[in-house]
Amino acid sequence: LTLAEINQQNTIGGFLPDLSLNWSYQRGGSDWSSLSTSKSLSLSLSWSLFPGGSNFADRAIYGLLLEKAREDFAKNQKDLYYSIKLAYETLKDAVENYQVQKNYLNASAERSRIAQEQYLNGLITYNEWDVIQNDYISNQISLISSQRSQLAAEANWLKSYGGYKQ
Repeated sequence: LTLAEINQQNTIGGFLPDLSLNWSYQRGGSDWSSLSTSKSLSLSLSWSLFPGGSNFADRAIYGLLLEKAREDFAKNQKDLYYSIKLAYETLKDAVENYQVQKNYLNASAERSRIAQEQYLNGLITYNEWDVIQNDYISNQISLISSQRSQLAAEANWLKSYGGYKQ
């Protein structure tokens, strides 16, 4: 954006005159007593009356490029804002999902412990006990998976805004 502003401002030079000031001072002579001095001062002003329209075209082109740079900058700001917001929401959901999976695992562990006692006392069949144990193992796997998702979401959140974790 800054470069586009500088380029656009530089086009104003195509409309302005060129002004130069020169000054010179000389001393010379064949011997010390006959030194002569010479001074000159010149001021020069030039102005292109019609440089083929390039000054108008450059001004228009760089004006449009500046406007495009401003729009791109605003779009990138919005994109960055929404990507950070999305990463945060994803992290928040992953943390909540992990807590839910922990609760499921705790409930499943208790149910598994009760089913073990019931099976040993002959109150439930092997098939019922096996289903409960498989559910417990499935909940353990789900907890690990949700923990992995939470860590990935946290890494994405940190990456989205340039943060880091020590």
